[in-house]
Amino acid sequence: MLLKKKILDAALIYLSKNSIGTSILKSKKITENTSILDDKKIDIISNTDFSIDNYFTSVDILKRNDSDSWDLFSIKLSNKCKIKYIIDLSFSKMVLSKLKINITKIYIIRLSSDYRFRKNIVEFIEQYDYTKEINITTEKLSNDIMQIEKTVEASNAPKLKLNKNCKNCIAIERCIKKEKRKYTIFSIPNISTSNIEKLTELGITNIDKIPKDFKLSLYQKKIIECVLNNKIHYISENLKSELCNIKTPFYYLDFESITTTIPLYHNCTPHTRIITQFSIDKTDEKWKLLAHYEYIANHKINCSKKLVKKLINCLSNNQGSIITYSNFEFNSIIKFIEIFPNLRKELEKIISRIINLELIIKKNYYNINFLGKLSIKSILPIITNSDNNNDYKNCEINNGLEAAAAFSIIANNLCKIKEINKIKQQLLKYCAQDTIAMIKIHKFLTKIAS
Repeated sequence: MLLKKKILDAALIYLSKNSIGTSILKSKKITENTSILDDKKIDIISNTDFSIDNYFTSVDILKRNDSDSWDLFSIKLSNKCKIKYIIDLSFSKMVLSKLKINITKIYIIRLSSDYRFRKNIVEFIEQYDYTKEINITTEKLSNDIMQIEKTVEASNAPKLKLNKNCKNCIAIERCIKKEKRKYTIFSIPNISTSNIEKLTELGITNIDKIPKDFKLSLYQKKIIECVLNNKIHYISENLKSELCNIKTPFYYLDFESITTTIPLYHNCTPHTRIITQFSIDKTDEKWKLLAHYEYIANHKINCSKKLVKKLINCLSNNQGSIITYSNFEFNSIIKFIEIFPNLRKELEKIISRIINLELIIKKNYYNINFLGKLSIKSILPIITNSDNNNDYKNCEINNGLEAAAAFSIIANNLCKIKEINKIKQQLLKYCAQDTIAMIKIHKFLTKIAS
């Protein structure tokens, strides 16, 4: 919200330079009575809520034209125009139309990638015209809204009908549970949106209804076979050999990072990802902890080089595998080579030792209770026979987004000085929990493979 406010304020200055007058109305709620818009002295309306009947929308900026019409501007932190932005703005236009507010043009405003730390933000505001795309979507949306209204006002809830949009819906698990359905097509790991669409068009939403000749990967077919035969596990014959490629001592590595629209430090561009901390657990072949290394950056400056040197120092003996649970660490180190070419040799040695534990699982192991999810926090309680993430329950910070937000708070001086050390300790604890979880997962896989 802080970043959006900074860009919003800059956009108001940028737009007011070319406006009819200079008067800006901020933070008002406008309902059926839109008489305030008749005041020609007001040429820009900012951060305002509009509502009529059961419709509500929040608008970043309305800018008056010479005639009785307005241009609509939306502030976005992303450097891409996502389809959801078009849908959101289409809905806003529809609500404004119901209020008899004539919208001529619709723009998305973003911060230019040329912006640098502490430069004048106003000079780097960019606007993009999406009027045509939004007008097309608004027509389709109006028809959908009519159907939604009928559904909402109906006395009985509609029968669950799964489709491709359900894949990323936050309510999907609740819907499936209510219908007493467990192994739907969404339980298939890495199932593509196109395959979901093909199956739902055939009226197929449960695993047991999928035709045998339907094109899926061998791994996905093995999972379906487990479900149909009531087998808890799928264990590949290659699991043991892949685990044997992991050499001792074991180093479990996890990074945390932050990405901000407005750069935190000098020489950083908008949306630059900065690694802020790492955790490393070193164990022997019996998972006895030999050493724990950790690092968290000074929030006041860009500590990337210092972090990289610390990382190299912790892993410099060139013995043993470095175990991660995604490609994130691998790709981040590749990026470090681009930034610090003088450290290429040391970093390439680290890269050559990295083994992605998640990839081993994706190819060789599955538990039907994973229900298609393979993240650390999803699988850990299942393989440890725990009802919840006990390992994380005592962590004040519980996921990567919270970790990024916490670091952003201290980097932007949004907390008291005495709280900074406390937050950093919470961040270190969370990052260390991920490496502990990797140890447990590795140990489990080795046990079932043997």
